[in-house]
Amino acid sequence: MDNVLIVDDDPKALINFQEWFKVLYHFDVVIASDGEKAIDMLKKGDISVFCTGLNIPKVDGLELLAYVTRSHPETPCIVMSEYGVPWFREKQDRQDVLYYVEKPINPEALATAIFVGLVLNDEGVAFKGISVRSFLPLIWEKQKTCALQIESHKKGRGTVYFKDGQIVDATCGNLSGEAAIIEMAAWERIKLQFLDLPEELKESPSAIDMMGVLDIQWRGRRPRVAITHPPAPLILAKPKLSPLPQVSAEAKSVTTEDKLRKILVDATQTLKAIPGYQAVAILDTQWHVLTMDAVADVDFSSCSELMETMTVASADVVENNNLGKCQSLTVQTQKYTIIFLDTGKGFSVIVVLAPDSNWYFAKCRVEGGLLRDLKSFFWEQVKEGAGSSRMPRIQV
Repeated sequence: MDNVLIVDDDPKALINFQEWFKVLYHFDVVIASDGEKAIDMLKKGDISVFCTGLNIPKVDGLELLAYVTRSHPETPCIVMSEYGVPWFREKQDRQDVLYYVEKPINPEALATAIFVGLVLNDEGVAFKGISVRSFLPLIWEKQKTCALQIESHKKGRGTVYFKDGQIVDATCGNLSGEAAIIEMAAWERIKLQFLDLPEELKESPSAIDMMGVLDIQWRGRRPRVAITHPPAPLILAKPKLSPLPQVSAEAKSVTTEDKLRKILVDATQTLKAIPGYQAVAILDTQWHVLTMDAVADVDFSSCSELMETMTVASADVVENNNLGKCQSLTVQTQKYTIIFLDTGKGFSVIVVLAPDSNWYFAKCRVEGGLLRDLKSFFWEQVKEGAGSSRMPRIQV
């Protein structure tokens, strides 16, 4: 079973972490109350995911993350941030091994982040390690004064100098200042080492807009370079606009089908990364399959009939006991794990997994993606006056 190391300076929080995740049985939680204990546990090996706060005694969270880059570069890391989730979180590459969860910790949010890390390990896609662009903003958040030495096996070595979280200078080979930051911002699978800020830089004013430089990487823009001779101005002619064509009712119907298909295709990109994924389908209110995706031979008619019978029965029990509406149901059998989720907006979803899959992680991903998109699609249909309880059946 996978081991997840959680480091925090609050003993009660550590106990809570262990209690929360006892019921999941998909991983074991080991805990450490300071940085030195955490390093000892990491040295023993067999840690699949590493979670840490930033304000850790003896060796702080940033130092711990730097240690991981040197000794365990492929271990996915989760930062439990006391400063709120950084605004740059959603700009991250999904294969970057650094994730963020805001304190006070929501157990479901932390569990989801841990499952993401476990999937990265299982799929072997954590090869990039921590990137420069995901680590530097943590120093800005912590307002740390230091020199950060960055080493890339393929790119070389550089140093970034911080005063109260702001960059005062940077060097990388023959480059310095902003040019050096731009060069290093794209580095992945790096090794980090914290050093003291040199005395001569302690009085230097901050001179580099770190977030602006990193935004170049996040947006995929070309870095700015110094030019000796400016190019001649480029004159663009004003384009001639043609009138928009009239869209027939038949064309609108096709567009609606395409939207529904695209919603499912987008969702399967995430679901297919989950070990044991078998299939997913969108159903209407009559339990008819509208569109589906499958990587295995799954009898969706039987699955649909089974889940309809069990969901109706479960709904009766739930409502008769004044527990509200039954919105989801998970059934684990020897052959499959089947998850049913109701949007409450004219659509439902069935996900089929192998029996030993991380069903909780899959459920969280569907709730945060496919279900949300289906609800938005429903309201679009209502606005267009095309709300129908029965959509055309289509195949992916």
